[in-house]
Amino acid sequence: MNKHYCIFLIAGLIGCTQPEFISGEEALEDMNVFQEDLEFAASYCNLADKSVAAKLAPLKTYFGAQEKVSVYELADSLSKLMGYFGDRHSYVRIEDDSRNTETLFLPFATAPLQDSLVIAVMPNKQSEYDLVYEEFPVLASINGVDVSELLQRADYRHQKAPKEAKWYRQAMTLVYIEANFHLAGIPFTSPLECVFKDLAGTKDTLIAVTPTSKRVLWNELGDKMEKDKKSLFGDQEGLFQRIDDVGIISIPEMVREGNDDSKGFYDLLQKKMLEYRDTKALIIDVRNNPGGRRHLIGFFSQYFSDPDYPWVANVAVARETPLDNDEYNDRMRALNRDQLNARFLYQWDSPYWNEQERSAIDQFITSFEPKLAFDSGDFSSPHVMVLPIREFLVDSYAYDKPVYILANERSFSAASVLVAAFKGHPNVKIAGVKVDGSSGMSYRTELPNSKLVYRYSRMVSFQRNGLTLDGNGVEPDILLMRDLDHVLARHDSQLDDLLKIINDQ
Repeated sequence: MNKHYCIFLIAGLIGCTQPEFISGEEALEDMNVFQEDLEFAASYCNLADKSVAAKLAPLKTYFGAQEKVSVYELADSLSKLMGYFGDRHSYVRIEDDSRNTETLFLPFATAPLQDSLVIAVMPNKQSEYDLVYEEFPVLASINGVDVSELLQRADYRHQKAPKEAKWYRQAMTLVYIEANFHLAGIPFTSPLECVFKDLAGTKDTLIAVTPTSKRVLWNELGDKMEKDKKSLFGDQEGLFQRIDDVGIISIPEMVREGNDDSKGFYDLLQKKMLEYRDTKALIIDVRNNPGGRRHLIGFFSQYFSDPDYPWVANVAVARETPLDNDEYNDRMRALNRDQLNARFLYQWDSPYWNEQERSAIDQFITSFEPKLAFDSGDFSSPHVMVLPIREFLVDSYAYDKPVYILANERSFSAASVLVAAFKGHPNVKIAGVKVDGSSGMSYRTELPNSKLVYRYSRMVSFQRNGLTLDGNGVEPDILLMRDLDHVLARHDSQLDDLLKIINDQ
């Protein structure tokens, strides 16, 4: 039986003993399985100049000739290849990789400042951060290697992320210093010779730094973001504020309506929206939101979108390369349809749409131009999401005051879809920093010999402007950069600046 007949059944059924080494023959078998799977099912592979076979060929030659193959080296090589295709949900990894814990770290946390600086910080007892070296806060180079070069060479997974998201994630993970040198292919020696600079970049100093086995990480705004996530599943009142007659709603995760995990959040959200009816503006804060489900898009669309003027918010196609087997093809199309419908995406000619929605879709589709070339024979017909989403029949009203969606580089997956869905929408502006766009309908499975776990997307998701979410992100209408005090968790400069803009109008 062709492996693809059961591809949907095996995804997620993972969990075997992890070998450290396999034979070259076994590695070659794994790479053949990997290639066949991606060529057949992954949405971002074999598009334009992105050939899986061409990228895998040198790896097959290299690993296939070895008598004994390190699974760690194979994982790093396949991870680098997977990152090349630009699928932001994808990865190749070893489950419970010991290199994430049995390694040396910098003795301080590292944080991004502006769009190209890394600063060294340490947490204090006030849930804030202090600069490690007040006069020279910027970490510029380590053992003669420029920090930006080191991170660029070491970061496989985020190589096609928007540059803002890539730098944010890289700066945070520089603390994994031994692992970064290993991934970059640079010999690691200790103690580290570190060059620190002042903020202006005009003065520097050389400091010997001894790595440690204890990891210290920077979290944006100290522990506020983590407290917000705990509030979502506990004291949810902490997620709502009213400052200067502006309603502020923090959304730390895209929770599903009706799910036990949301614990009445939607009921409280509806109550708060009634309380915010007389506010002069509304801020929806999805910074550092990792995603989840699209239900919150549906909820807010009932307040922000006019049913008399439907808004096409998202276009997507699913990978469904046909085989010479009608039963399988029918099952695949049905599965894709169910998965897309669960994301409120329906075919443009679906009976789901009413007359007004169909008219808006027809008008939109005539001018819509996807900026990614793909073979339509390997994908489903286009599916669209239209606001307001009718499934969310809440006791709503038309909120006609300005709405600001505050987002950043870690607004991911369904959170980035929310940002894209309302981009350009009447009365709505996007504020903050470009989000790490991602919308993938991902599947996860395992290679037979190395037991490497890998994930890829089966959907390509487009914004209204034709750009994919993955790799492009969503540009803010109002750019709000962090200042140094924000990075040190002394105040929320992005929220403060946005409130000032609202109050000055």
